[in-house]
Amino acid sequence: MSINFQPSTWTLVYFYTVGVVSFILGAFTVLLIIFNGNYKDARFTSFILLYQLCSACTVLQYTIFTQPISLFPILGGYCNGFPAKYFGIWLHHLLGFLLSSIIFQVGCLVFCFIFKHQSIGLILKHNVIPDNIYNVGVVSFIIGAFTVLLIVLKGNYKDARFTSFILLYQLCSACTVLQYTIFTQPISLFPILGGYCNGFPAKYLDIWLHHLLGFLLCSIIFQIGCLVFCFIIKHQSIGSVLKHNIISDHYFEVCVTFFGFTIIFTYFCFTKIGMNREEQLTFIRGKYSDYIVQFSDLSNFVVYEFNSWFYVLTVYGICGIGLCGFLYIFTTIDMLKMLKSLKKTVSATSFQRYRSAVRSLIAQLAVSAILLLPLIGFMFLSFGRFENAQVFSQITLNICALHSSMNAIIFIWTTPRFRKLLFRNSFSTGFGVFNVNVVGTFTNMSEDINFQPDVRRIQRGSSINNISNKMIVVS
Repeated sequence: MSINFQPSTWTLVYFYTVGVVSFILGAFTVLLIIFNGNYKDARFTSFILLYQLCSACTVLQYTIFTQPISLFPILGGYCNGFPAKYFGIWLHHLLGFLLSSIIFQVGCLVFCFIFKHQSIGLILKHNVIPDNIYNVGVVSFIIGAFTVLLIVLKGNYKDARFTSFILLYQLCSACTVLQYTIFTQPISLFPILGGYCNGFPAKYLDIWLHHLLGFLLCSIIFQIGCLVFCFIIKHQSIGSVLKHNIISDHYFEVCVTFFGFTIIFTYFCFTKIGMNREEQLTFIRGKYSDYIVQFSDLSNFVVYEFNSWFYVLTVYGICGIGLCGFLYIFTTIDMLKMLKSLKKTVSATSFQRYRSAVRSLIAQLAVSAILLLPLIGFMFLSFGRFENAQVFSQITLNICALHSSMNAIIFIWTTPRFRKLLFRNSFSTGFGVFNVNVVGTFTNMSEDINFQPDVRRIQRGSSINNISNKMIVVS
């Protein structure tokens, strides 16, 4: 399959035409909001302004500043934007900023829906959510998105597999807290094992709370699994230096397959725990007849009972937690032992990098354990029947929402390259922060995957060499 390394004329004309027209329309929309916006609902107007402004800047960034050209079937590409040509900014960083702009744009639109829903709810005194729930969700998502951006732009790509899983872990952490605090917003109904929600997917898209909770549970499992793989991969990277306790990639692939099966099986078991919507009112009439009027007023709720699938999921969960705990403990103890021997084997700089990575993982595990303890308390409360159980259960769930922001802060603080970048450089060096020797990076990458003939052709002045200062290749 041939690959074209020269952009077509119509593509460049399309980029410039769409970019200019879209930016003009976007700027005109922004001016309309500024001069004729509804400032009585200032919070909604602010976010719709941010959404339109980010939309205009994103299309300008994509069509004018970046102009990415793919090199399929190679997972990579190059760009024709002037920041890459005249300022030496690597395409990888440009794509990172573009991805962050898209995420910010989607988030602003989500908050527009939420604020308009709340402004109508305030008039009708219906499903009004306290501001502290939104504050936790907004702050946690912003911190999480910023952490993801740091990993994308300044991550250690020499250890690509570890960086990929730590990126997935932070991304899933940010999305999980957004899903919990904004999209789902579950309210427990203890002593009844059930609840209702105030998230807009349930209200306006009629997505049943049972499915939302199932997705939330799978997100938490995926997050825990990513952290487990971070421990395993870092343990193997240290072990490969010392030739100690190295496992083959075959076992790693088996672990990934089992991880995927766990997520699917958990969701399947969770769907079997709940009863159909039609059966819920019948169940409530028979067991909780005193609350039948209140349940009739709820449009989206879920009630659970202890059936055989509940015990299957509980046993499987205990086994999974035990396996993860064993892997955490074994890899941590073994890595701490190997660090003592590693100090005599590698340079001081490499040793500091390994030690800081291990400390960062242990700190993230500690934060996860501390903030997830309330979730375990919630499970014990589900078996209890005492006064004010509903209040205690809601407090435990709200504490868990702090996990994402705390984890992101700990990750940044315990990673020297990110800590120095934020608290010492403070981006004061301008574009110098983003200068990258892309030619050397591509050459080293080519050597790692045994592309020596291609490297020689590049040195002779091939078409790839002409665009190497603005190219990115993903392996």
